[in-house]
Amino acid sequence: MSRYRFIAAERGYYPVRRLCQVTVPGSSYYAWQAGQQRAVGAATPAWETTLVKTFRHHKRRYGTRRLQVA
Repeated sequence: MSRYRFIAAERGYYPVRRLCQVTVPGSSYYAWQAGQQRAVGAATPAWETTLVKTFRHHKRRYGTRRLQVA
């Protein structure tokens, strides 16, 4: 079990601040937690997928203005 999962499992019994003092920095735990929520959450929006395809199609040379027009 990783340290982050340990904190997530024990947060009902002890304050997260105290668990983080003992194991990892609090910012690291909350960054891990946000990453876990993103992985579980919805898939990438369609506009973002299209944006990445267009950016790659133009060999990563288009800036924000050109991408907005495209």
